[in-house]
This record gives sequence, C-alpha cells and structure tokens, in this order.
Amino acid sequence: MGAYADVAARFHPTATGPDLDLAVDQQSWYFLFDDHFDGPVGSDPDAVRALVREVASTLDGPGPAQHPLARAFADLWGRSAAGMSGAWRARAATDWRMYLDGYVGEAHARNRVRPPASADHLALRTRTIGALPVLDMAERVGHYECPARALASPLLGDLRQLAAEVVILDNDIVSVEKEEAVGEINLVLLLQGERRCSRTAAMEVMRTMVKERTERFVELEQGLPALAESLGLDEAERTALERYDHDALRTLMRGAHDWHQSVERYGDEFAEMCADAVERVAEQ
Repeated sequence: MGAYADVAARFHPTATGPDLDLAVDQQSWYFLFDDHFDGPVGSDPDAVRALVREVASTLDGPGPAQHPLARAFADLWGRSAAGMSGAWRARAATDWRMYLDGYVGEAHARNRVRPPASADHLALRTRTIGALPVLDMAERVGHYECPARALASPLLGDLRQLAAEVVILDNDIVSVEKEEAVGEINLVLLLQGERRCSRTAAMEVMRTMVKERTERFVELEQGLPALAESLGLDEAERTALERYDHDALRTLMRGAHDWHQSVERYGDEFAEMCADAVERVAEQ
C-alpha cells in the first residue's frame, strides 16, 4: 500500500485528507486490476471481457456487481463522481471505458503468433496505462474542472496524448526486465526485434522518443494562453486551464518518472534513461 500512496502523492502533490485518500484508492485499484491479468486469465479474451464488462457496468450506477474488483471500482467511481458536473462524469466514464476495453485488446495481443508492431503496442498502451483517468482525478481532488471547450480542442488533445506517451515510454523502459521474465509484450523488446538491435540501442531509441515528446509538449504548451483567448475563457476558466496544465499534465509525467525510480516493482538497470527529458519539462 505504501508504494500506491507514494505514486498517488506524486501525481497529486497538493491533495490532502480525503482527496488524497481517494487518489490512493485509485492507484491501489489500478495495480490490483492490472496484476489480476498476470496469469493465464490475462490470455483469455472471453474471461477478460467478462470482468471488464462487469466493472464498466458500475459506471452506469450501482448494480449486482459480484467480483471484488467490480465492487471496489463501484465504490471508487461513486466517490470520484460526487460533486462533479455531468460533463466531467461523462468524460471520466468515457476515459475509464477506454482504459478497461484496452485490456481485452491486450488479451488478444498475447495470443498472436507474431508480436505486434511497436506503433500498435504504443497505441494500445495509451489506453491501458490509465493516464486519462489520472488526469480526471487531478480535477476531482483539486476541486476544479478544466473548461470542456478547452479539453475539446486539438491542442489539449495533443498535450494529453503526449503526456500519456511519455508515461508509457518511461514505464516500458523500467519494466522491461520484469515483463520479459513473464513473457509480457514490451516496447523495448519489440524495438529490438524490429530493428535487430541490442537492448542498449533500443533504449536509446526510446530515450529519443521521450525527448521528442517532452520537447513537443513544451512547444505546444506555449499556445495555451492563445487558446484561452480564442475561446473567450473568463478568469476562473483560465485559472482552471492553467491548473490542468501544471497540476495534471505535468505532474502526470514527472510523478510517474519519479515513482518509477523509487519503487521496487521494477528493475533499476535502465531507470535513468528518461531522466534528462522528463526533468527538462519540470524545469520549464
């Protein structure tokens, strides 16, 4: 539990009391759910789909959920949605469904004769890394909501995508030894196979990918004031947009990176590979 509290605090450094408790519960649920599929059940698409559907059904309201993970999620969702607008609840539910459905895709991928293309793996991991629900949680525990019309803009869409991909790349780097040992698909291993290169060379490719994405993030981020102006955001909405940038998007990337460095869940041989790029974002 200590590690889950640590990652929640890194993602939401200003959260305290019941808000931090809720964030910790989200992270605890994430890891319990993810680890549930480490064994044979994770390669059974029908079994994965059944659990995913049971969990997702609780987004529509309390129901006859029987699986402990579904019951726990129903409690988590109920407390998360309390006090939030209908627009936030609809968006957050969509993000959760995308995350959950991704596990069915992963189950199918484990049964493929040939490994997936690295680009396809990255696209699937964008769903199952759980970045978007963490961003939604940042608003919930911060007691604000990013303006819906800002979130609908291509600029925010690109920033959210870049932040998620930075987390994925950093995670696949530090978890490669763990996932290789249990036969899981990992971007480092896919790049090694596609490029017929060494582990170190594949790591360097991913380090470059992180650098490119963090630099692009900083570049696009400069357009947020102009976006606020073009949308006619009032002062409160502009403040919410700024908080979403600094207290959700940035802390997602930096929090994940810092946690990856400290937790024993992953090996540490390549833990420093993304440090320069991620830290560059934090210092901007």
